[in-house]
Amino acid sequence: MSRLNLISGLTFGLTALAALACDDSAGPGASKVADALTRADVLNDSGADANTVEGPDTTRPISPGDAETPEPEDAALSILDLTSADATRPEVGSIEVVLDPRRSLYALDSEARALATVKDRRGQILGGADLEWRVDPPEAGLVNSSGHLTFLSEGQGFVRACALGGEPCGEAAFFVDAGPPKLTLTSPERGAALGGDRSDTISVRGSAQDGGEHLVVRVDGIVAGVEDDGAFGLDVPARFGINHVEVTADDGVRRPAVKATRNVMWASRWLRVGADRATVPGAASLTLGQRLLDPDAPLPFDPLAVEGDIEVEALDQLLTTVLALADARSLLGDFDLGGVGLEILDLSLGIPEVDLLVVPGGLELFLRIPELTLVTAGGLEFEGERLGLDGTLSVSLAAYAHVELTVVNGRLDVAVNASAVTIESITSRLVDPGAQALIASVGSRLRQTLEGLTSGVVGEVIDVQVPALLRTGLDGLLGALALVPIDLATGIDGAPPVSLTLSMKPDAVDPRRHTGLGVELGAVVLQQAPVRAPHPLPGVPALEDKPAPIDPETPLTLAFRLELLNALLHEVWRAGLLQLSPALPPELAPLLGAVLVDGHFPPLIVPTLPGSAFPLEAQIGELYVSLGQPGAERVDRYVLDVRAGLTLVVDAEGTLRISTEAEPRVAAELIEQAGEAPVLSADALAGVFSAIVWPSVRDALAGGLALQIPTVDVDPAAIQEFAPRLSALALAPTFSPNLRVIDGWALLEGHIVIRLQLEPL
Repeated sequence: MSRLNLISGLTFGLTALAALACDDSAGPGASKVADALTRADVLNDSGADANTVEGPDTTRPISPGDAETPEPEDAALSILDLTSADATRPEVGSIEVVLDPRRSLYALDSEARALATVKDRRGQILGGADLEWRVDPPEAGLVNSSGHLTFLSEGQGFVRACALGGEPCGEAAFFVDAGPPKLTLTSPERGAALGGDRSDTISVRGSAQDGGEHLVVRVDGIVAGVEDDGAFGLDVPARFGINHVEVTADDGVRRPAVKATRNVMWASRWLRVGADRATVPGAASLTLGQRLLDPDAPLPFDPLAVEGDIEVEALDQLLTTVLALADARSLLGDFDLGGVGLEILDLSLGIPEVDLLVVPGGLELFLRIPELTLVTAGGLEFEGERLGLDGTLSVSLAAYAHVELTVVNGRLDVAVNASAVTIESITSRLVDPGAQALIASVGSRLRQTLEGLTSGVVGEVIDVQVPALLRTGLDGLLGALALVPIDLATGIDGAPPVSLTLSMKPDAVDPRRHTGLGVELGAVVLQQAPVRAPHPLPGVPALEDKPAPIDPETPLTLAFRLELLNALLHEVWRAGLLQLSPALPPELAPLLGAVLVDGHFPPLIVPTLPGSAFPLEAQIGELYVSLGQPGAERVDRYVLDVRAGLTLVVDAEGTLRISTEAEPRVAAELIEQAGEAPVLSADALAGVFSAIVWPSVRDALAGGLALQIPTVDVDPAAIQEFAPRLSALALAPTFSPNLRVIDGWALLEGHIVIRLQLEPL
């Protein structure tokens, strides 16, 4: 029996005996004993019993400074000693155990006391019961006869109080934690730029220390083994873009688990940048599909009978129309007729038949002229007789040319490196029958002269005029991409205007047999103002190099790598767009001091996983925000990670635009705190960014990074001498409004409407 219970029991016994002495009869004496018992019960019920605790339950962690519960002042009246030989001693029915103070979590050096409330089978509180105390498991702690606890290890335990004989028992659970685990991340460093070393993982290394035996470290949800010295390591798969690495150290007690995070940028390769520019080799590909070159469809009009505005949808139809309109007589030049008195009054190519086929190195041109017509005059002496050459001649010819396309000094060059012309037939309708017979005679001088003349005209067409027409059209189409000014203003106070120039020029030609003619374009993003270069990076992050997935059935495809967009964003970042000190709204000015924004990473566009609502995602990571109170020297520092779904669209005016979702996903973390409480909670800052800053960023992306693909007006001067009725030529690309994104390529797919304006007949 404890000393306290012994004294209380003796005191209560003396009180009962005094009550008996007041009356001689057993009955009244027994009644007074009952009165005394009742009085003791009342005292116990009032809370004076040292084995009972009442009061509010708090959940703050207990500390060594917490005071021990004091002994009751009137303990002599609070506990009934049931260990005497009194035959009327009631049987213990239940025991309730509580800890004082009550906490959800105790430190190893916390002070706590176990208090028991003993009741009989009727639920009446009993005092002075003899109890046996113990802690389970034994290694969790010790409890003395007064109920004082000493915690020995971390984890869960139970303090139990049992009546003599072992039953009944009561218990109270406790959790002990020596403090949160100490978690240190040594790799990756905050804001690291990784990859480019043929590795496709991110190395996560660090240490975790805890006094308990149940420490579990997880890296992105995967359990990492912890060595005896606390070291752990795990390589996690890397994805292109900003990777969020989360490490937790869980001791099984404290919630939430200790957490450390890192945002790192990873790319399989990096494109180096210059002092004032970013260069992206093979940034885009312009592919003229076989259906655009030659869909094997008839011309929908008679080119010799139309005037005004007409449209064609294929290159072979354009060649057919221009050749039909040609002033072929201008191609004769100083042709040597070899002394034959032949005069050409008119020359017409008729309506040619044109076939174009993509082959290695360029194009194959098959040209058939069913009826080349010559109006002739003059005469010649033949065997002493003069023959008249007045009338018309019809010549049927076939020609072939291999058109080679190469890139010379950033320009596309078109030339014929092989050609041949074959005369199929010559039909004459001359006034003089003798001249007709002479022309029909194979090998005659007159026939040879006519064959040479017509072959020369057609040779001039395929060797000079067709390449000139192709060169003019392709130069016009590519010229629209050669120099694109980009001016970006966010509307955010403190954000500098950004002025860039995007230049895309041919790097190489990629003819794909029977599929399409591809022109590979290199890109340069040039700064127009000095570069601030806020933070070092290896360059522009780039995806794995894969060929553009061109659909051979698509007439026109403009494909560009995501690296091109990311190079633009990289240079926007280098110009200082994310290094801001914005002015505060009037309602916030009295509450906050200076606000500083510092983006350690450039904005990035990455492909999303299959099944995502958007094909792309815009990422802004490692965006540091510093906030302080007015006049304060120290500030709170936060880091933001911003994600928003993104798609690329072509609007009704033919402009390629970036469209992002209205509400971004913003994660904010407080990493440095200046005072007792932060200026804003991390969640509040995330809300401010979403509501106030993001709309301006979204509008800037949509407006500033717009790429216009206009109708290209081709200067007809180069071919107007050949086709005088052709007064205007325009190429109007038309694309599907929604882009496909595959293997790091964004594909604009459509066709070209070729518009011609013809002078009246």
